Amino acid sequence: MAHSLLALGVSQRLFNDVDLLAALALAGSVLDRAPARFQMARSAFAGWRESLKGYGPGTIDLRLNRIDRASLDELAQVLAAAEVSLLTLGPTIPSTSLNSAEIAPGVTFLDYPSDRVRESLRGLAELLAGGPQPSV
Repeated sequence: MAHSLLALGVSQRLFNDVDLLAALALAGSVLDRAPARFQMARSAFAGWRESLKGYGPGTIDLRLNRIDRASLDELAQVLAAAEVSLLTLGPTIPSTSLNSAEIAPGVTFLDYPSDRVRESLRGLAELLAGGPQPSV
């Protein structure tokens, strides 16, 4: 089971790769369902998708330090919306919901436990919140 270490500023967090990929797939579906919302997050998420094209176990790097604070805040809103969407999915996310996102080449999901995705969504949101704050 591979893990990747994500960092923002001085904050770091270790994520299970598959849990994180499932969380990103779900977040991507939130963006797809709301084309008029989250414009700043869309650009950052596109960068995440691009970086995941070269995915290998333990190599996820979302390049969080390259994303401006306003986009990080909006990404946190996307993650919160993805967590809310888990309520309608129940204890298991259907594989079709995750696989339709095509989040990383060669990654195919089976039905996936919602609690593991919820943990990754929350962990990533906490990391985004603990990153660099705007100068006063």
